[in-house]
Amino acid sequence: MMNSSEKLPVVDFLKNAAGLSWSGMLRANLAGKRVGVVVMHQGRVAWAVSDSLAEDFSSVLERVGLVSRDKLMAANHALQSQRSQGNKLSLGALLVEECLISTTLLRTCFKTHVTAAIASLVETPLLSLQAENETVAVDTDLLFHLGEVLPGTGPGLILPPPARPAARRMGSATGMTKDELLTGLASLPGYRYSFIADTDGNLLTCHRDDAVQVELERIIPKALAWLSSACTISEETEMGLVVSSFLHGETGSLFAQMTDATNRFFVAVSFSPDGKLGVIKHKISELIPTVRRFTNVL
Repeated sequence: MMNSSEKLPVVDFLKNAAGLSWSGMLRANLAGKRVGVVVMHQGRVAWAVSDSLAEDFSSVLERVGLVSRDKLMAANHALQSQRSQGNKLSLGALLVEECLISTTLLRTCFKTHVTAAIASLVETPLLSLQAENETVAVDTDLLFHLGEVLPGTGPGLILPPPARPAARRMGSATGMTKDELLTGLASLPGYRYSFIADTDGNLLTCHRDDAVQVELERIIPKALAWLSSACTISEETEMGLVVSSFLHGETGSLFAQMTDATNRFFVAVSFSPDGKLGVIKHKISELIPTVRRFTNVL
């Protein structure tokens, strides 16, 4: 049985709880106010929430474009109706039931959200912890071993936080500035814009045609969500890691390619119907070694 603790760090408590196959609720308090909760079931993490996170799980699904606001509102309304009748179905289970998201993608997104919540609690100083040995209803399909959700212990989904520009130091091993890195793509037929970003949602550098107006702060989270979906599909079909992905629409296309084996950075090029995918891919393949030399110093 786990006892209440006022001094044990969050990480140590979670490790002890996992080792004891503990079930219950860990409440994290700061200055007498509850700021977070971690729910565990038989030593595995079922849920985590932190006041430090700006968004709840449904907001994340909406922002990255996996489920539209209208469908989320309809799902939440249906969920409230079912709960009023005693049904304990979760939002995630309902989304899967309504075929709005796959089980695999739901689990991956949920794990990323839980990891972010635990990370924020781990990083918050002066927390006091209170363990409650109570039975909490959990979704057994959404349980995680501690190593899956404890920050720094494993890879996560490419799921961006709210987009924010970030200053990044770029290398100069090629004799090029970061602003010059993508200029060679401007001569491609149908070229609109290009950018290099990391999988935390940070823009490293960009270039655009003079006639193009684009809000990359809006585009990057969408591109990351798209790549995340491609990664999930790739895993489900046993194709291995995603190297590149192509999105084609009525008015243009977007091609994205990972630049390194760790999948930390990617380069994306947008082009109009006049552009040729084969030419774009060839040009990017020539550019990748140069991009790697820049990103290796980050």
